[in-house]
Amino acid sequence: MDPEPSFLVVLALLAALAGAVASVSGFGIGSLLTPVLWVQCGTKFAVAVVSIPHLFATAYRFWLLRRHVN
Repeated sequence: MDPEPSFLVVLALLAALAGAVASVSGFGIGSLLTPVLWVQCGTKFAVAVVSIPHLFATAYRFWLLRRHVN
């Protein structure tokens, strides 16, 4: 089940777009990447893979805002 090179290019571009949207709005990674990965890889894999950038993005936002947390 090797992904097509064109799928990897689309995935990389979409990941960059999703990251840009998420950096401004706080959401976007899961909304954009999960359906694309689901089509190619299945539901369980898509959810597992998308959770990784969510973890890092949430940890980064917490680190930036940690002084404002009561």
